[in-house]
Amino acid sequence: MILILGATGFIGSNLYAFLKRSGVNVLGTYRSKPEPGLLHFDLCRSSMDELLNGWPIRFAILSAESHKKLDDYNRFWDEAYSINVKMIKRFLDACFERNVIPIYISTDNVFDGTKGHYKEDDYRNPINCYGKIRYEVENYIFQSSQPFVILRAGKVFGLELGDSTLLTSLVDSLQKGETLKCATDQIITPVCIDDLTSFIYNICKNEYRGVYHVASLIQSTIYAMANVIKDHFHCSDAEIIPCKINSLDLLEKRPSRIQLDAAKYRHLTGAKE
Repeated sequence: MILILGATGFIGSNLYAFLKRSGVNVLGTYRSKPEPGLLHFDLCRSSMDELLNGWPIRFAILSAESHKKLDDYNRFWDEAYSINVKMIKRFLDACFERNVIPIYISTDNVFDGTKGHYKEDDYRNPINCYGKIRYEVENYIFQSSQPFVILRAGKVFGLELGDSTLLTSLVDSLQKGETLKCATDQIITPVCIDDLTSFIYNICKNEYRGVYHVASLIQSTIYAMANVIKDHFHCSDAEIIPCKINSLDLLEKRPSRIQLDAAKYRHLTGAKE
């Protein structure tokens, strides 16, 4: 059985639906928004014994997010750290004690963005609170000497209008004729939710272990993406203003050259760049 911690978020809900369609025995949890078929579980209050002892779980996918916006990890640091580090470490310990293999969904923000083309074993040096939280949990997993999977991804996007992810949000704003400031200096490698869920399925099916970088699109900037979308949808009323990523109204700095080298992932899956 596969457990998804946080099956109501964007990644978790799509993964839950995909695994269900694939005939996988999957258990999903929610914290505050009940959904049919999901089990209530709160990292800070619920019993881990009751969850992990009550089901024959082989993999536990940690996709829960305490905050939706990256800057909120700084703005609400104490709460974010308590949930995403302290409670996650407790959950990981409970998994390791029961031979449950964690699949931890991490981020490209564990890197400082000075080099680019980051491989799985490259030096990590996060420059914002979100990255520091993921960095600390990654280190905890590495030091456990237990089987694990860590997936590092950039911006995860969907293809359904209204899902509020990267590409669909750009389409929506440009079709409305809005003026957008888009960074020209932050190079990213986004991943489509369909590719991410499919890879997680294959990780479980084939018993993969270790760290993987996952990407769908070739490296690009949001400025370049926005211009392609503007031309494709003939959004003549919209205006795209080039800018630097850290000139935007952001609470914390963002890494610039943050593209991930996903060769290891592509070798396993046959995915093309």
